[in-house]
Amino acid sequence: MHHWSDYLTCNESINPAPSIFIGIKMKRTDQLHELIKSLSQTEKRYFKMFSNMRGKGGTNYLNLFEAIERMKVYDEGRLKEKFKGSTLSKHLPSEKNYLYHLILKSLRAYHSDATKNNELSNLLQSIEILFDKGMFTHCLKLLAKARKLAYRYEKHTLLLDILKWEQKITRARFDLDNLEENVDETLAEEHRILSDLQAIAQYKISFYKLTTFIDNRGIARSESELQRLDNIMSGDFIRSIENATSYEGRIYYYLSWADYHYARGNLKEDYKISQELVNFIESKPELLQQDKRPHINGLSYLAIACTRIGMFDEARKALNDLKK
Repeated sequence: MHHWSDYLTCNESINPAPSIFIGIKMKRTDQLHELIKSLSQTEKRYFKMFSNMRGKGGTNYLNLFEAIERMKVYDEGRLKEKFKGSTLSKHLPSEKNYLYHLILKSLRAYHSDATKNNELSNLLQSIEILFDKGMFTHCLKLLAKARKLAYRYEKHTLLLDILKWEQKITRARFDLDNLEENVDETLAEEHRILSDLQAIAQYKISFYKLTTFIDNRGIARSESELQRLDNIMSGDFIRSIENATSYEGRIYYYLSWADYHYARGNLKEDYKISQELVNFIESKPELLQQDKRPHINGLSYLAIACTRIGMFDEARKALNDLKK
């Protein structure tokens, strides 16, 4: 692949990057050590409180956590020596496995309200509970909050669920006049949401076709390969940025055009589009805060694009931004 990971899946294969990225020797890592080192300071603090609530057993695992946390490089021998004679030392593999899953459990608790998807899912679950109790006015109050949140953070599929709940509650209240009055408005709203989802799907198709082309061939080397690239980018959706009305759609629009220009050998255009991608993401701080992967991927695109055209100072700046 020309660039690094797909910003949604983050698990695509990665081809060797230019020489500016080479030079780090990979070492075998311990999964528990790696997980602990990945935690932010707030996540660590939360785990320590979470662990203390579990009593004496939690304290033992907290001791193991802190011992591993202090290790720059994982050393199991040192760990066994530190806890020599204790249950931790005698059953270290199983104790480490338990601690690993305990950390994941604390992360789930910590992040349960941290993302808007989780927040909206919790609201919809509360709405369902209140609906079953016949508390329809309560449901509508939560639905109004959920609707506002879903539009603010462009949660299209959850918006469709919210619209269904609104109709369901209107029917349950036998509010037939209101139902008849709002049915056209609801259908129009559903159509707008589905149009956004369709556009995103079209951009994704173009993006995945381009990355597959680049994985297999790299830069186009024949007229037939150039024509194939042009065919991928010939759809109505992908030709105009005006069609990319959603945040996710706009990101895939930029990713697709950056890959297209790279595969055609238009490296300056690749750089220009990559810079536009980063600028766009940084202009949406609330959405960036919710999911940093698009920003990481955009900066990766920009760093590699800069390197390919010899703009090494700008490439280093993008890499420094990545480190942040």
